[in-house]
Amino acid sequence: MKTQPTNAKTEKTPSCVDPDNNHVVDAILDIFENNNLPPIMTVIGTYLESTNKSAFSKKVGISRATLYDMLNGKKNPTLRIFVNCVHEILLDLGKQERSPSLKAKKTKNSHPPEKIAKNKHLILQAILEVFKRNQIQQMMDVIKAYLKSANKTVFAKDVGISRATIYDMLNGEKNPTLRVFMQCVDVMINKSSTKSY
Repeated sequence: MKTQPTNAKTEKTPSCVDPDNNHVVDAILDIFENNNLPPIMTVIGTYLESTNKSAFSKKVGISRATLYDMLNGKKNPTLRIFVNCVHEILLDLGKQERSPSLKAKKTKNSHPPEKIAKNKHLILQAILEVFKRNQIQQMMDVIKAYLKSANKTVFAKDVGISRATIYDMLNGEKNPTLRVFMQCVDVMINKSSTKSY
């Protein structure tokens, strides 16, 4: 009986024949609000049913086999590959809909990373911008700002990686996997144990 909430959570974003920007955005938010990956993989898989998979793989910089492994959970994609995939889908859906609904209302984020790092809503908005603009650095800056007032050792433990790995990730020396990035965001928006005492 305990598995029903998980199934209900995964069904939150419906499997649809023609995903649109709202489905993609809802699935992205679900990843980071609920640390739940299946809805976005369902949306990506549904999108790929009606597109040339080889051309899509080439655009995002991976092989078709790697794309299938990622969608089937056999490979944990790096954050950059995952962002490339979602960004390409958003671009294509934006062209199909010819709708400005996905475009940012502001061309530039008006909030400094320090302010974003303290507000769950702003963190989620910054994450959406990562996918819309295909730029990861802004979120790395938000994580750096968050860590200025957090216990870095506890944060690393909560995320499940070493402190050194966090520094390497934030300095661009390591490309984090999607799951590590999801854990970082989950700790930032859902846990208070990382705050300094």
